[in-house]
Amino acid sequence: MMDFNYRENDLQEAIETGDLARVKQLVESGINLNSILHSVRRRESATILGMAAFEGQIEIMEYLIKAGASVNLKDPYFGRNALHWACQGGWFEGVKLLLQFKVDVNCVDRDNVSPILRASMTGSADITKLLIRHGAEVSQQDRLRSSALHYSSFHGTSSVTRELIKAGCIHNNPTIFGQGTPLANLVYHSDITNCSLLLEAGYTLENETWLSSYKHSSLPNIDKDLSACVEIVLRARRTVPPLMKICRMVVRKVMAGVNLNARMAQLPLPHSLVCYLCLQ
Repeated sequence: MMDFNYRENDLQEAIETGDLARVKQLVESGINLNSILHSVRRRESATILGMAAFEGQIEIMEYLIKAGASVNLKDPYFGRNALHWACQGGWFEGVKLLLQFKVDVNCVDRDNVSPILRASMTGSADITKLLIRHGAEVSQQDRLRSSALHYSSFHGTSSVTRELIKAGCIHNNPTIFGQGTPLANLVYHSDITNCSLLLEAGYTLENETWLSSYKHSSLPNIDKDLSACVEIVLRARRTVPPLMKICRMVVRKVMAGVNLNARMAQLPLPHSLVCYLCLQ
């Protein structure tokens, strides 16, 4: 009989190369579908399904699931399920397949990282939107007290940041990486659109200590877009928001949670008002 470790190494290679026939042969030889595979190349371990998800091998993933592999099994090392690995690999179709089979969209690993946090690190707006539609909690924070917004603003992935803000993620606490807060990261990247959107969504400025470096009357000689971002923030700090904007902030805060915009779209309100609440 073939050595067990040899078969698992062979299975790992078959998954990485997309050899579905070989995967079927090895699984039928008696390999446990919920075994853990170790990748020497990446120095990481994952379930068989998790490894297929990371590699984006959709046909292999579908075969494994239908053969009985658990979509929600966590590996014992990182505590990640297959959705974490699909998000880390950036595979939209893999994420879509796992969601069809009812994977836990808000599963957290040993570092309290959920799939949407992982997606924000890799910068896929399509995956982020898909996770949000399936009930991802956008305000989840990891053990560093960092949210998906912290990571997307740090990496400068504007499209992901926009989706997260609209979905209700507006954490303003400082973290140990980047410029500290999401707003400071956006200013650093001269992201004028998302600076404005974040402030419109109800983001507060009490943790923006970097603002003390700037004076409204005399901004430093800095890049034009960066200067515009700073001016937007300074204007927000010195201006009392209109009542309509305050009402939107209150409604969004009260309704915060999963599928925020989808729930607001069901409110018995005029379409134009719903669009306003949804930051459209």
